[in-house]
Amino acid sequence: MLDGKRYTVVQGEGYMDHMLSMTTTDITWPMEMHGWSWSEVTTDNYQTVFYAVRDIAGDGYDEYSYKHLILMERCTGNVISEYFDDEIDIDENNWISENQYNRMRPASAKLSTSDLTVTMNADNTAVFNYITPIENGGFVDFMSFQKEGASIQYNDTIEEGSAFWEYLVSDMGALFQRRRE
Repeated sequence: MLDGKRYTVVQGEGYMDHMLSMTTTDITWPMEMHGWSWSEVTTDNYQTVFYAVRDIAGDGYDEYSYKHLILMERCTGNVISEYFDDEIDIDENNWISENQYNRMRPASAKLSTSDLTVTMNADNTAVFNYITPIENGGFVDFMSFQKEGASIQYNDTIEEGSAFWEYLVSDMGALFQRRRE
Protein backbone atom coordinates (compact mmCIF):
# COMPACT_ATOMS: atom_id res chain seq x y z
CA MET A 1 0.00 0.00 0.00
CA LEU A 2 1.33 3.41 -0.96
CA ASP A 3 -0.62 6.53 -0.10
CA GLY A 4 -3.72 4.40 0.52
CA LYS A 5 -3.60 2.69 -2.87
CA ARG A 6 -2.91 -1.06 -3.15
CA TYR A 7 -0.36 -2.21 -5.74
CA THR A 8 0.52 -5.75 -6.79
CA VAL A 9 4.23 -6.36 -7.35
CA VAL A 10 4.65 -8.89 -10.15
CA GLN A 11 8.42 -8.76 -10.52
CA GLY A 12 11.28 -7.31 -8.54
CA GLU A 13 14.22 -7.85 -6.26
CA GLY A 14 14.36 -7.62 -2.50
CA TYR A 15 15.73 -8.94 0.74
CA MET A 16 14.32 -10.30 3.97
CA ASP A 17 15.48 -8.99 7.32
CA HIS A 18 15.05 -11.50 10.15
CA MET A 19 15.25 -10.58 13.83
CA LEU A 20 15.78 -13.35 16.36
CA SER A 21 13.60 -13.45 19.43
CA MET A 22 14.97 -13.71 22.95
CA THR A 23 14.77 -16.87 25.04
CA THR A 24 15.21 -17.52 28.74
CA THR A 25 18.55 -19.25 28.16
CA ASP A 26 20.20 -17.43 25.27
CA ILE A 27 21.10 -13.87 24.35
CA THR A 28 19.32 -12.73 21.19
CA TRP A 29 22.45 -12.19 19.10
CA PRO A 30 25.30 -14.61 18.38
CA MET A 31 27.69 -12.06 19.90
CA GLU A 32 27.35 -9.46 22.62
CA MET A 33 26.92 -6.05 21.03
CA HIS A 34 25.59 -2.57 21.69
CA GLY A 35 23.96 -2.51 18.26
CA TRP A 36 24.60 -1.95 14.59
CA SER A 37 24.23 0.34 11.64
CA TRP A 38 23.07 -1.19 8.38
CA SER A 39 22.27 0.64 5.15
CA GLU A 40 21.83 0.38 1.44
CA VAL A 41 22.00 3.28 -1.00
CA THR A 42 20.79 2.83 -4.58
CA THR A 43 21.39 5.13 -7.56
CA ASP A 44 20.94 4.59 -11.32
CA ASN A 45 24.26 2.77 -11.71
CA TYR A 46 25.44 1.82 -8.22
CA GLN A 47 24.33 0.25 -4.97
CA THR A 48 26.19 0.16 -1.67
CA VAL A 49 25.52 -2.15 1.25
CA PHE A 50 27.05 -1.26 4.61
CA TYR A 51 27.09 -3.17 7.90
CA ALA A 52 28.83 -2.18 11.14
CA VAL A 53 28.65 -3.59 14.69
CA ARG A 54 29.15 -1.65 17.93
CA ASP A 55 30.84 -3.67 20.68
CA ILE A 56 29.18 -3.83 24.08
CA ALA A 57 32.37 -3.03 26.00
CA GLY A 58 33.35 0.39 24.74
CA ASP A 59 31.94 1.41 21.38
CA GLY A 60 29.06 3.49 22.73
CA TYR A 61 26.82 5.02 20.08
CA ASP A 62 29.26 6.01 17.34
CA GLU A 63 32.29 3.70 17.41
CA TYR A 64 32.33 0.39 15.55
CA SER A 65 34.34 -2.79 16.17
CA TYR A 66 33.46 -4.27 12.79
CA LYS A 67 32.76 -2.46 9.48
CA HIS A 68 32.04 -3.76 5.97
CA LEU A 69 31.06 -1.75 2.86
CA ILE A 70 30.36 -3.14 -0.62
CA LEU A 71 29.99 -1.15 -3.87
CA MET A 72 28.11 -2.97 -6.63
CA GLU A 73 26.90 -2.37 -10.16
CA ARG A 74 23.19 -1.84 -9.68
CA CYS A 75 21.92 -3.69 -12.75
CA THR A 76 24.20 -6.73 -12.62
CA GLY A 77 24.95 -7.03 -8.90
CA ASN A 78 28.66 -7.42 -9.71
CA VAL A 79 30.91 -6.26 -6.87
CA ILE A 80 33.08 -3.33 -7.92
CA SER A 81 34.89 -2.89 -4.62
CA GLU A 82 34.79 -4.08 -1.03
CA TYR A 83 36.07 -2.31 2.11
CA PHE A 84 36.62 -3.45 5.70
CA ASP A 85 37.18 -1.95 9.15
CA ASP A 86 39.86 0.81 9.12
CA GLU A 87 39.43 1.36 5.37
CA ILE A 88 36.03 2.94 6.19
CA ASP A 89 35.47 6.24 7.99
CA ILE A 90 32.02 6.79 9.50
CA ASP A 91 30.81 10.31 10.25
CA GLU A 92 27.41 10.23 11.97
CA ASN A 93 25.88 13.65 12.63
CA ASN A 94 22.87 15.60 13.87
CA TRP A 95 22.22 13.37 16.86
CA ILE A 96 18.62 13.11 18.01
CA SER A 97 17.69 12.26 21.58
CA GLU A 98 14.82 9.78 21.51
CA ASN A 99 13.68 10.40 25.09
CA GLN A 100 10.75 7.98 25.01
CA TYR A 101 13.23 5.14 24.36
CA ASN A 102 16.10 6.55 26.45
CA ARG A 103 18.35 6.30 23.36
CA MET A 104 20.10 8.51 20.82
CA ARG A 105 20.41 8.10 17.05
CA PRO A 106 22.11 9.96 14.20
CA ALA A 107 19.98 11.80 11.64
CA SER A 108 22.67 11.74 8.93
CA ALA A 109 25.76 9.75 8.04
CA LYS A 110 28.69 9.84 5.64
CA LEU A 111 30.71 6.70 4.88
CA SER A 112 34.02 7.28 3.15
CA THR A 113 36.99 5.32 1.81
CA SER A 114 39.90 6.30 -0.42
CA ASP A 115 37.69 6.33 -3.55
CA LEU A 116 34.07 6.13 -2.32
CA THR A 117 31.78 8.48 -0.36
CA VAL A 118 28.22 7.56 0.60
CA THR A 119 25.82 10.01 2.29
CA MET A 120 22.32 9.48 3.69
CA ASN A 121 19.71 11.02 5.98
CA ALA A 122 17.13 9.47 8.27
CA ASP A 123 14.22 11.24 6.54
CA ASN A 124 11.29 8.94 7.35
CA THR A 125 11.93 6.96 10.52
CA ALA A 126 9.94 4.10 11.99
CA VAL A 127 10.79 2.69 15.41
CA PHE A 128 10.70 -0.96 16.44
CA ASN A 129 11.00 -1.11 20.23
CA TYR A 130 11.54 -4.66 21.46
CA ILE A 131 12.02 -4.74 25.19
CA THR A 132 11.12 -8.12 26.60
CA PRO A 133 10.20 -9.01 30.18
CA ILE A 134 12.77 -11.81 30.04
CA GLU A 135 15.70 -10.36 32.01
CA ASN A 136 14.63 -6.86 30.83
CA GLY A 137 16.55 -7.33 27.58
CA GLY A 138 15.95 -6.03 24.12
CA PHE A 139 16.72 -3.28 21.66
CA VAL A 140 15.37 -0.21 19.88
CA ASP A 141 15.66 -0.26 16.09
CA PHE A 142 15.39 3.01 14.13
CA MET A 143 14.59 2.23 10.48
CA SER A 144 14.70 5.08 7.96
CA PHE A 145 13.91 5.50 4.30
CA GLN A 146 15.25 8.39 2.22
CA LYS A 147 13.31 8.59 -1.05
CA GLU A 148 15.80 10.90 -2.77
CA GLY A 149 18.97 12.85 -2.08
CA ALA A 150 21.18 10.03 -0.80
CA SER A 151 24.42 9.94 -2.77
CA ILE A 152 27.23 7.72 -3.93
CA GLN A 153 30.45 9.34 -5.12
CA TYR A 154 32.78 6.80 -6.70
CA ASN A 155 36.03 8.30 -7.92
CA ASP A 156 34.88 11.41 -9.85
CA THR A 157 31.27 10.30 -10.46
CA ILE A 158 28.47 11.47 -8.13
CA GLU A 159 24.96 10.00 -8.35
CA GLU A 160 21.89 10.59 -6.19
CA GLY A 161 19.27 8.05 -5.24
CA SER A 162 17.42 6.47 -2.34
CA ALA A 163 18.54 4.89 0.93
CA PHE A 164 17.34 2.52 3.62
CA TRP A 165 19.18 2.91 6.93
CA GLU A 166 18.76 0.91 10.10
CA TYR A 167 20.37 2.00 13.38
CA LEU A 168 19.87 -0.49 16.24
CA VAL A 169 20.72 0.16 19.90
CA SER A 170 20.68 -2.61 22.50
CA ASP A 171 19.40 -2.42 26.06
CA MET A 172 22.79 -1.94 27.70
CA GLY A 173 21.55 -2.38 31.28
CA ALA A 174 20.16 -5.83 30.61
CA LEU A 175 23.27 -6.95 28.75
CA PHE A 176 25.68 -5.72 31.45
CA GLN A 177 23.52 -7.46 34.08
CA ARG A 178 23.91 -10.74 32.16
CA ARG A 179 27.71 -10.29 32.04
CA ARG A 180 27.86 -9.95 35.83
CA GLU A 181 25.86 -13.14 36.42
